Amino acid sequence: MHHRGEDNKFSPETVTADKGDVLEFHFGPKNHSVAMGEFDSVNGPCVPANEGGFFSGYFAVDSGESDKVFRVQINDTEPIVFYSTQDNECSEGMIGAVNLASNDDLNEYREKASSLSRAVAPPPPTAASSVKVGLVGVFAVALAALMV
Repeated sequence: MHHRGEDNKFSPETVTADKGDVLEFHFGPKNHSVAMGEFDSVNGPCVPANEGGFFSGYFAVDSGESDKVFRVQINDTEPIVFYSTQDNECSEGMIGAVNLASNDDLNEYREKASSLSRAVAPPPPTAASSVKVGLVGVFAVALAALMV
């Protein structure tokens, strides 16, 4: 997954992944992040998952692409939604999903998010390099390949 330039989108927005696959998030200019949300959260969209989940922290990039990559290992094939926690990027559509049953799910999430003024960020990550969290394993590395 890549953050795509000035239009603040994840590319691709949706992906199908098997257990054990690794998603890599590459970030471009400005200050971006990715966090796992929930499709049916009582707290609404653009809010961290209640259990488990992941959060990259913020990647500040002056130009080009960050030399750091945020990786998420998929531990099952349940649907996952993710979003940018930076200001109003989620409400403006910077969201994505893994293993969707239907694109309608992401469209509904996007529609609900569009009424928000800003996203909610989880507490900053504290693990030095690797942590296992809920549905996914998460770790930050300095690699440059897209793996799915």
